Amino acid sequence: MISRKLTITGIGAVATGLAALFATSLCTGQQTPAQPPAAPTAEAAAPVIDPDTSTDADAFRAIGFAVARQSRLNVGFNAQQMAWMGEGFQKGLSGDDQYASFQEDVMRAQVIFRAKMQEAAKAREAIAAENEKAGQAYIDALPDKDKLTKSESGLYYEILAPGNPERKAQKQDKVKVLYKGSLTDGTVFDEAKEPVEFPVAGVVPGMSEGLQLVGEGGKIRLYIPGNLGYGANPPPGAPIKPGAMLVFDVEVQSVIEGRRPPALSGLRPPTGAPGNPPNMTPPPPPPSALKDKLPPAPPTTPPPLPPDALKNRPTTPPPPPPTTAAPQGTQTK
Repeated sequence: MISRKLTITGIGAVATGLAALFATSLCTGQQTPAQPPAAPTAEAAAPVIDPDTSTDADAFRAIGFAVARQSRLNVGFNAQQMAWMGEGFQKGLSGDDQYASFQEDVMRAQVIFRAKMQEAAKAREAIAAENEKAGQAYIDALPDKDKLTKSESGLYYEILAPGNPERKAQKQDKVKVLYKGSLTDGTVFDEAKEPVEFPVAGVVPGMSEGLQLVGEGGKIRLYIPGNLGYGANPPPGAPIKPGAMLVFDVEVQSVIEGRRPPALSGLRPPTGAPGNPPNMTPPPPPPSALKDKLPPAPPTTPPPLPPDALKNRPTTPPPPPPTTAAPQGTQTK
């Protein structure tokens, strides 16, 4: 499907990738996705192609068309600028060697290209702001607006069938769905008439959020404002305008569970340690909490002697030890 955001670092990078882009264009005829789509397009039956109905001129024009469209160089160039690019393209096709001023010319082209990109981005943002206002006006004018619920993100939705409440998709899951995407004027831009499977997280935010609101077998109608859809960068070539509101009818046929974190609701703390997770002992209490739980301190004075110990205790104190007189003629120090 188509990209939501175009990022080109410079003409030199684009030129380097033209061969690969050209091969992709011829093999698939589609654009390489760089941003999740609102929902993947259901596979259609391959059309019957008769190459004999095309001329050689048609074939080579198709080559040039595929390369030009795939490289997405045109962001508002005028006819003269595009003619100059055509001259350079022909020069490269002729096999000419890189000319002397090529690097300087590419640097100048990058400056011009960035300026054009900024101008185009500002124009898209202005259109997107107007279309987002128009989308809100569309919601306000719906006759059954009271049936809608608005989420915190700004998504409007109506649950047509809740489905299995025990089987709701999560972001890491995949879903198999039927859907139809249309604009507020009723233009259908995408539809899956056969069930398609894709990741819940692999689509634009409004669709991803809506898929998680109903269970398996449920049906929901989504009104996705521009900021939750493609924003200011809708798929090139699609009827979706910058900031356009998308209306999706979705039936979630099945939920394919991805890798989920283990559920903790069924676990119980170990006996004797209420409130602690399993296999974890509580940390030691702070010192202040131990004051009332410590044994009493030993007394500072010795305990009294038992009565029997006093029977043979002498009544008079023992005489003091004899003192030795210092010899005469000597001095004590």
